Formats: sequence, C-alpha cells, structure tokens
Amino acid sequence: MSQFCFPFWYLRQGYVMIRITGGMPERLLSRSVAAGVVLRDVQRQKEGITLWVPVGQVRPFGRLCRQYGCRFRLLKKEGFPFLLWRLARKKAMAGGLLVFLLAVSLSGLFVWQVEVSGVQEPIKSRLLAFCRQEGLREGAFGPSCDTGAVAEAMLEEFPFLRFVSIHQTGTRYTVEVEERLPEPVVVDKSTPAQVVAKVDALVTEVAVSAGSACVKEGDVVRQGDLLIDGHLTLRDGEAPVGETVTHAAGQVMGRFEVTWEKSLPLICQQWVPQGGRACQLLVKTKQGSFSFPAAQAEKMEVLDQKQLSLPFVQVQLTTYTPLVLQTLEQTEQQLKGALWSLAQQQEEIIRQTAGSIVDCKAEFLPASDGLTLQMTWTVEGDIGLTEQLDEGDETKDE
Repeated sequence: MSQFCFPFWYLRQGYVMIRITGGMPERLLSRSVAAGVVLRDVQRQKEGITLWVPVGQVRPFGRLCRQYGCRFRLLKKEGFPFLLWRLARKKAMAGGLLVFLLAVSLSGLFVWQVEVSGVQEPIKSRLLAFCRQEGLREGAFGPSCDTGAVAEAMLEEFPFLRFVSIHQTGTRYTVEVEERLPEPVVVDKSTPAQVVAKVDALVTEVAVSAGSACVKEGDVVRQGDLLIDGHLTLRDGEAPVGETVTHAAGQVMGRFEVTWEKSLPLICQQWVPQGGRACQLLVKTKQGSFSFPAAQAEKMEVLDQKQLSLPFVQVQLTTYTPLVLQTLEQTEQQLKGALWSLAQQQEEIIRQTAGSIVDCKAEFLPASDGLTLQMTWTVEGDIGLTEQLDEGDETKDE
C-alpha cells in the first residue's frame, strides 16, 4: 500500500508510524507477526522500513526491536487518543469544540418555529397566541411539548374548528387546522311562513324564491317589518279568485349599524411576574410525598411540567414564573391599545355572524375612572328572519 487509510475502528484505538533501521529487520517483522503484533502498511525505503503499529502494541514491538538489534523512531501519531491529548493541552479550543458539539446536538431538541396553516388573519394570530399560551412556543423544549394536548385544548377553546393536527419537521412545528362547515338548516317548506326584518336597515337587494316581495331596493325598514309575504292571491287572468299561504323564502340584503361600547379603568389590579423562574420538585412514594422548597408566590404561571414514573416513586418537576397581585396605573395610550384589541375581537365576531363590514367609526371618550371606546360598524348582510304564520291562515276561495 502506498498510503495507509485509517478506518474508524483504527482511528478509535490510535496508530503510530515507526521507522526501523539496522539489525535484522526481516527476522524482526516475522517474529512480530508470530507474536501477534499488528503491522500495517509496511514499506521499504532508503532510510529504512516504515510501518504502522497500534498504540497498545508499541512497547512489545520495541522490546522485539532491541532483541534483534534494530533501532526504531516514531514518525507520526494518528487517532482519537492523540486528538484528545492535543485538545487537553489547548483548553480553550477544547472547550469551544465541546460547546459547539453540545449546541449542535441540543439545538434539535428545541422548538425554533411554530406555524399555523388552514386559516387567514386574524384567526391565525389568535391560534398562534393560544399555542404559545399552552407551551408550544419558540424556545420551548420539544420533548416536553404535548402536541396532542395542545390540539385537544384548541378544539375546546375554538368551537368553529373541526380538525386540528400538529406535525413536527425537525425544529419546526406546523399546526394544521380546518374550520367547521356551517350545519345545514333544515327548513320545512310545507309550513306557511313569512320573512320579516330582524334589524333596522336600508334594503340593498331583494331576491324572492317563494312568496311576494313587500320591499324594494332603497327602502328603509324597521325591525319587525314585513319583507316577504307568505300570503298569495290566486287569480284567473286579472280577476282574483282566492288566497293561499306558502312558505315565503328568499334573501333580503341590507345595510345596518352595529354599536359596541367598552370601558377600562386607569387603575386596576393584575397578576404580574415577580421576576425570574422557579422550580418545584414533588416526589410521591407509598409512604407519603415531599417537595423541595420553591419561591413563595400568591399565584404562578406554569411554564413546563414533567413527570417521571419509576418503580415505587413518581417525580414531578414544575417550572413556573411566580406572580404577585399588584395595583397598576395604566397610561392613556395603554388603555387605547387594550380597548382597540377588544374591538378587533368583536369585529371578527360580527364578520362571522352578521355579514361584511362596509364602514367603521371609533371614538374614545374620557370616563370618570378611565377611558371608553364607542364603536359603530356599518354592516351589509342578510336582514331577513323567517317567522311561521298563524295556524288560522288557510286557503280562502271566493
């Protein structure tokens, strides 16, 4: 072999290159092989014979060299034992290498990215904030994140979700959600009914599929006004011959206003972090349970909780942030931000239940102990409400 290539198992135990000169090298090599000394890449050169010998067999090979009158010289040292010895002499480099290896190996155990797919803003931001609240957030320890529990809690918290699944790809966690489809409304069309206005509105569109329209585009209606009548007049040509009732149906679109008002005080009491983190270790045995002391706090926000079950012993480690109840005085700007956030949540509810928002007006008013926000949304949606007609209404013939 012109060059000795070190497989992993050779580098693990370490090898040294030796040059032999003088004496009887042929008899030395034969005797070494017979004695069980492993010789690798034996080459004859002008200066002598070079070969590789495992670290653990250098001393037996040296005794054989002296026995056969040969001189030997160490030329190279290769393998992990010599690498560790070199690093031990350079503590700073060894420490940096160790820290780097630990960082690389441990970085894959933490959550670096959390994504939500399947919905649009602002629902996506709400779901992402809920995941962080439940412990699935950037920087969290991956094995301690119970993705199944987070998915179940999300379904309970947001009833409009039909499906939640959390997938892990390396250090990225993807939360896939699917909104629940509106349940079909079963309408008994055999029952006589009429459509009335459920709010005060300006009619923008009228589409009748059964019954007779009582309003047209541009009309202003009040709550309870008749929009589509279920009474029909039977005619023979132009002459009326009787009346009948039907299940009035159709869609009457209109614009109406939705008002909302909320007040917040300048001075309030809130649970705020006391500072730092605390740990509580609870050990349960058949004889009883005991815990190691933790920081005293009126309340705590649990960040992580791990349980370890061993034979006859159960250990629970809780990491939390101590909270204390404090009286806080907020600025006007902070109150405006908090009120506006509540208004955005209310606006999302209006979009889901009433219709599309055409215009919005907001007004902040000073209150005796804080600040008040008055919101007025102009909404365009279906203003019709189906009401069943009285049972006394029957077909009349002239």
